[in-house]
Amino acid sequence: MTELWLQAVFSFAGGVLLNLAPCVLPVLPFKVHALVAETGRTPRARMIAALSLAAGSLAVFLPLGLASAYLNLQWGFLFQSRVFLFALIVLLFAAGAVMALHVPIRLPSKIYEAGAASSGPFLTGALAGVLSTPCTGPFLGSVLAFSLTQPASATVTVFAAIGLGLAAPYVLLLAIPGLVDRVPRGGAWLARIEELMGFILLGGGVFFLGSFASPAVQRAAMFSLSALFVLWAVWHLLNRESTASRLLPVACVALAGSLVAADSLRDSEPLPWQPYSPARQAAALQQKRAVLIEFTADWCINCKVLERTVYSNADVVALVSEAGLLALQVDMTRADAPQQRLLRSFGGGGIPFAIVIEGGGRVVSRFPDLFGASQLIEAIVEATDETGRITSRASRH
Repeated sequence: MTELWLQAVFSFAGGVLLNLAPCVLPVLPFKVHALVAETGRTPRARMIAALSLAAGSLAVFLPLGLASAYLNLQWGFLFQSRVFLFALIVLLFAAGAVMALHVPIRLPSKIYEAGAASSGPFLTGALAGVLSTPCTGPFLGSVLAFSLTQPASATVTVFAAIGLGLAAPYVLLLAIPGLVDRVPRGGAWLARIEELMGFILLGGGVFFLGSFASPAVQRAAMFSLSALFVLWAVWHLLNRESTASRLLPVACVALAGSLVAADSLRDSEPLPWQPYSPARQAAALQQKRAVLIEFTADWCINCKVLERTVYSNADVVALVSEAGLLALQVDMTRADAPQQRLLRSFGGGGIPFAIVIEGGGRVVSRFPDLFGASQLIEAIVEATDETGRITSRASRH
């Protein structure tokens, strides 16, 4: 029981930290909108909103826990469904257009008469829960792996703690008197913030579009969105608005442009991945060759971050080549029972997940969350050292 409560604490902390992971970026506009909507309301109304947001998060994570416990479904399994992904893409594009274009949405008066003022925060909490499941964050990889070996009640407890942790920062902002009221309810700069949130949602829709469309279609969509983003900044720069509301769009475009330029200037090639197969792994280990296995998916934002940073790091790529390490990639974009069993057999509870195996078959390191290039280099050095393949370049690390 003590171990379960300790894992629940780690689960709660993991849920809190999940708010900082790249994969939950599409959730940010909804949560910001929910906070702004509560400014100027009574403490009682804000408390109801806070509890509704937490309830919405639990409404997602409790069924996910039950699905994991009784159906043996992996964390993020919803995103393996093309129907779910299509609905999510439509939602992100629609919500993004509403925010970017300031389209007013009028709900029927009966909804308000029914006392559904808390439905907005509830839906925000639920949507945040759904959008957070494509990938794991700090602490979550280990606690999800722990939950796979526990009774159903323990699994549900872990998932509930994650949901509460994910909602906790926003619940505190709503519940503590005075914090939300410091946010101005109007003004040109707030309108620019809402428009920026709309572009973030549209960007999320374009990202998930990659799970459906060809790379060419996704690139065309991203180019069109980038052009609209630049036009948005130029339009407000030329308008007669306050200095802050004029410069904010320009600063955002400049920052985005800098990130794209920095990414394009990287001279390192990605790792020479090969599709995973048991035969490839067995052949490599028979030759006493170390193996790196990555579990990834097209809809996993954190996985793409790792592939653009750690797995494209010049030192990592050079070391893999010199050490003769075999890099295998397990694509979990679509549901596949053997792949799910493979992930569980290595102790993984979700993605991103990677594992380094030395030539004798011993697991050297597991990476259940985001990690750095130095950590991967250290694991590769240890694995190749035991098979007699450590190089002078690796020894310098």
